[in-house]
Amino acid sequence: MLLLASGSSKLVQLYRSDGEYVELLDPSVTFSRFPTDSWEFVVLNGELIIPGTSASGKELYATDGQSLRLVADIAPGPQDSNPIWLKSLNNYLTFMAAVEQPSGAGGAATYTFVTDGSATEQLPIKFNPQDAAVLGNEWIHIGRRGSEPFQLYSYDGVSSTLIDAPWGNLSFTTEITTAGNHAYFIGGSGSSRGIYRTDGTIATKVATYEEFTTISDSPRLFELKGSLFVALSDDRNDQLVFYRTEGNTPVEVLRWPKPTEVHFPNSVSPRWFSDGESEYFSLYTNTTNRLYRFDGSSLERVAEADRTATFKFSALGERMFVNAVSSFPTTETTLYEIVDDNLVPIGPGLDYVVMFRGTIFGTSRNGSFNAGTLYRLDNDHLVSLGDFVKADGLLSNPRFVEYNGQLYFSGQDGRNMQLYAIVPIPESSSLAILVITALSLSITRTSRIILAARKP
Repeated sequence: MLLLASGSSKLVQLYRSDGEYVELLDPSVTFSRFPTDSWEFVVLNGELIIPGTSASGKELYATDGQSLRLVADIAPGPQDSNPIWLKSLNNYLTFMAAVEQPSGAGGAATYTFVTDGSATEQLPIKFNPQDAAVLGNEWIHIGRRGSEPFQLYSYDGVSSTLIDAPWGNLSFTTEITTAGNHAYFIGGSGSSRGIYRTDGTIATKVATYEEFTTISDSPRLFELKGSLFVALSDDRNDQLVFYRTEGNTPVEVLRWPKPTEVHFPNSVSPRWFSDGESEYFSLYTNTTNRLYRFDGSSLERVAEADRTATFKFSALGERMFVNAVSSFPTTETTLYEIVDDNLVPIGPGLDYVVMFRGTIFGTSRNGSFNAGTLYRLDNDHLVSLGDFVKADGLLSNPRFVEYNGQLYFSGQDGRNMQLYAIVPIPESSSLAILVITALSLSITRTSRIILAARKP
């Protein structure tokens, strides 16, 4: 089990634990931050791959939980390659990095690389892996070779193949959306600007804008129930307009009048989540963030939170939860469950939720910078395990990991960072919370478990 922690030196370092003891993995490698996004670390072929910094600069490192090794020194010597946008496909990791230290205000140019965890190669086609859409066991992406025009490619995890586009260069946008057996994207210019799609071998036109709308806004594409939907913001009439297509000319399905207090963004905001039956969007007022649900024919408001909050969705077992989580811990938020297409409020918003042995646990800062509470969900309401949680910062941004039949998380009790476990009580259906051990350093900042990387 692996966790990142920072001590009195303020350096973030990687630790390992067997569930009984915690030890520093390699003191020569540090990490610039705690990873929070999926592109910041990847599990590949039984190893954790994550950017770290040592005498070789900031590069990719790999660990199996026993040792930490450099994957590749892309920017030679102590220079930083700053690997970013990590994403795996077919047992290969694709990412972007710089081959030299940034020297100007614009920084160094980045390129696309691929690795199997040992050999690393720069790809001739440059593209951002996070912009690629999954179609079967391939990605569809926009890329370019050197200074050549951007073109459409399929990618198998090792190399890119040019997709036949009979009309030539399209002036692509980077957004690509998969619906059914095709990947859809916006391309073209002038009268040819419109929606196109590909099956991975050839690209064809769906419709130009002029063929289905007079709205000049940049469209948002999304998939719902196997069909592609197009959302456009009609600022002139204060309306949000939705179209549907199966690969033919899009047909209008809804023209939604905007409430006077709601602000439309410059273009339609991205969806937050799809449960297969509905798409969820956020629209803002001066003081609130409103969550709306689109079911293919109607749009309705289902929840509201402070403007600083975002809505996060979690599928646990057969239940679906929505958290209104604010970047400001003093803002009180709410946890909802989706029941029969309705959002039912349950209790305070939870920063993290997890299911362990059929029981759902979560943590909340409850509108405080320093306090944290551990909750257990009993049926349809939250029960505070407050006797365990201290009011001095325990459970500050933990990440739960199930390992060897127990649920682990890190927390801070006073100025001591400790590793905790939720464990089943023998011959009982109950669970107990145990302190495993204090870290071997005088920890003054938070720690976070990032991965149960190996089996005992």
